[in-house]
Amino acid sequence: MATLIHSHAVLQSTQAAGIGFDNVNFSDEGPCSSFQTTAKFPVPKELQQGLGKTLPIIFTIPTRCGTDPSSPSSPFPLLIFYNGFQLQAKYYRRIVAHAASWGYVVLQYNLPRFSLTPAILELEAFNPLLQWVDKQTKNKTSPIYGRADMSKVVLSGHSRGGKLAALNYGNNPTKVAAAWLVDPIDSSTFSPISPENPSGVEAIRGKEIGVEGAGIRSSCNPTEGNYQKFYAAGKAGSWKYEIPKASHSTFSDGGFVLNTAQDFLCGKGGITRATAANLTATPMLAWFYKQIEKLTNSGGDVASIDPLAVFYAWVERNEAKGIVKFVIKKTPAAKEAKETVLQAVI
Repeated sequence: MATLIHSHAVLQSTQAAGIGFDNVNFSDEGPCSSFQTTAKFPVPKELQQGLGKTLPIIFTIPTRCGTDPSSPSSPFPLLIFYNGFQLQAKYYRRIVAHAASWGYVVLQYNLPRFSLTPAILELEAFNPLLQWVDKQTKNKTSPIYGRADMSKVVLSGHSRGGKLAALNYGNNPTKVAAAWLVDPIDSSTFSPISPENPSGVEAIRGKEIGVEGAGIRSSCNPTEGNYQKFYAAGKAGSWKYEIPKASHSTFSDGGFVLNTAQDFLCGKGGITRATAANLTATPMLAWFYKQIEKLTNSGGDVASIDPLAVFYAWVERNEAKGIVKFVIKKTPAAKEAKETVLQAVI
């Protein structure tokens, strides 16, 4: 069975580590180790009233992929992951660590505590943030010097963070390769669409999008603005992925006290948070692989069959167990492609 690998750099590293195609899968931890470091993003003056003078940035950076101390040998895609409402970057540590293990530089930030920052401010801050990161990749004193590939920027986020990923993806089509939305919430009775809270659904209308949803519904993920709305707006080829036993709160892990409170409000999931993180990271990375490969193909045969075959086969097994549900918005080409790669691993 071929492995699901997103770049030649990671492929070469897994080979250096002696890891073959038969025993590597995106549902497993990848070959890269990583470390975290912090930085401060200087917020443009016109946005400081809502965001503060600086935003605390958390980078999770791949360091070594396998046993070769010179790895990684080339810059990796940049994943920006957005927190849910009033949540902290560290609550998504498992998803982030999994992505970094497969060679993604991950950027997160925390908003000022207890602030009600309008979504429009984070939309307006997106391009200045990208410009700042680009400068960091060229600064020899920066920990991400030479490591982040700004031509391969992808976005993800949970709840309100999923909406932000949709907004910034939809409004920056030449700068963002893909977005994976984790139980995104576009609007609710308490947070209606407005000039300060623009619609993420409308931002991605007619675009290919990867959407993940919790099977357990509550007031935290109301029907009027939940993941189904985002998927409905996506064009053919979009993915819809559901975890039936997850609630809206299952995707974040803030410790026992906070988790208990969130489960009381949003419903308690039937799976652990660690399991939910793995079930989220796996399709997210597969989706990013699919979308990044549309932009660039570095050439060479990285696998004997389409690498998405491993993911599709993984989905088939987990669908049969009732663990996940998965749909590709129908086009003849998408359906044929999925059937072809599945047959290749049977």
